[in-house]
Amino acid sequence: MNKNVTKQFNSFEVIKGLVLLGIPTAHITQRCIASEMDQMILYISPYIFLFAVLGAPIFMICSGFKIGIQKNYKSLLKNGIFFLLIGLIYNIFIFFIPQLIEDVFLNKNIINDIDLCFYGVIYNFIGLFYIFYAILIKHKVSFIKILLITIILFVVNSFFEHYVNIDSNINIISPLLGNFVYVKDNSAFPLFAYLIFPCIGVLLKKILTNNKKDTSDYIFVIMIGISTGSFFLMSIFTKYILHQNILDYLMLNKDRLNVLGVLIIASLTLFFIGLIHFLYKISFLKPIYNFMQKISFNIIPYFTIHGLIYSYFFHILNIMGINLNFIGFIITCIIVTAATSFISIKWGPKIMRFLLKPLNKIINIKNK
Repeated sequence: MNKNVTKQFNSFEVIKGLVLLGIPTAHITQRCIASEMDQMILYISPYIFLFAVLGAPIFMICSGFKIGIQKNYKSLLKNGIFFLLIGLIYNIFIFFIPQLIEDVFLNKNIINDIDLCFYGVIYNFIGLFYIFYAILIKHKVSFIKILLITIILFVVNSFFEHYVNIDSNINIISPLLGNFVYVKDNSAFPLFAYLIFPCIGVLLKKILTNNKKDTSDYIFVIMIGISTGSFFLMSIFTKYILHQNILDYLMLNKDRLNVLGVLIIASLTLFFIGLIHFLYKISFLKPIYNFMQKISFNIIPYFTIHGLIYSYFFHILNIMGINLNFIGFIITCIIVTAATSFISIKWGPKIMRFLLKPLNKIINIKNK
């Protein structure tokens, strides 16, 4: 059943592949901005960050769709723990170790480097959502109640953002808490803030799989229509009530999601999902779709490998005191993306088997 559903809606995997393909450029740009490099990079960075702002929720919605297909509590729980362990490994090798090496070379304080082991990367978010959804499945919670819980947790996150001043310099506690609610400098994807997006994916799964295959196209048409109309209305609202361009509003609030921000992102992501669903039917684009699917199927190798390459590369540059110019930035983005794609597609399954064997022993949860 799961394979048939996944095959029927392969467009979701294509979308995830598109998002993943742009991640190296987004992260490299972030590093360049943090290092105050070339002014041309600063000029184009808002457009790249806009992709990142939209890319993460799109990825979460597509992931929620796939997670929603699963019904086995132990399998969901096992996957959740697996992603949390992968997140810990990722943080240690991509953030902690290279930062420690750099700080030792440059005689900087290394005490706070341990915080980096618990930073809220996308792996942690997916792992926590798996566990969240597993608990709900076990207790047979209806989707209406899931939506209500999501709204309550979103309000809790908003309360923390505006009224609770958490010291971001507190070792371990801040990054750990940042996995759940917004903590300045310690939150990338707090669960309570972004929970709505994979829940939208679960809802899409319920809508699309509860209808006949030949009616799914009509649902995607409706999805495009509703998302386009809502985006138009919100554009008018932001322009004439808030006196801002809608995309500028989105960028200004990218670090702290609010209700309007969620609605804007949701409308755009639903539009792209519907659009790519129909583009997926164009036969001469099949090679591109197949490539995107291979990237999506090897998500863990792809995300981890690109992190290893760009992280150590920039820490070496910092140690040597070298800044990238715009040409170097372009070349770096191309090489990192190409190398990551090649390694992930060619050796991704072997990398996964290498990771799964020891982690499965740690998790030690048997599926029914």
